[in-house]
Amino acid sequence: MNLSSRIVSAVAYSVCQDLAGAAEPRLGAPYNDVARFLDEQIGRMPVPQGWGVRALALAFDLSALASHGARFHRLRHEARRERLAVWRESPVFFCRQYVRLHESLAAYRLYARLETSVFGRGS
Repeated sequence: MNLSSRIVSAVAYSVCQDLAGAAEPRLGAPYNDVARFLDEQIGRMPVPQGWGVRALALAFDLSALASHGARFHRLRHEARRERLAVWRESPVFFCRQYVRLHESLAAYRLYARLETSVFGRGS
């Protein structure tokens, strides 16, 4: 798995852990399907946008060094949650949009698990 995919996977797991809750077992870990979906969607973007999102992923990963002493994809969930909150509330537009993109795609794929199980298809 390349670095960009590891970062996307870490973001997906963090977002899903906060979204899933304990009430619905089909929304529980593992979140590999969600991480793959996010990575695929970013890969489908036109080159300039896809490169931009991948560059932001690297900046996001490195941004955790100053506050947590490690890159984002190596942090525990609580530290990841804090880092996502910092970017979600950032005055910088593209930081907020980076988090919003990943949260939106992760929520879409995570809750699609419920729909696919209703219609008898696997997730």
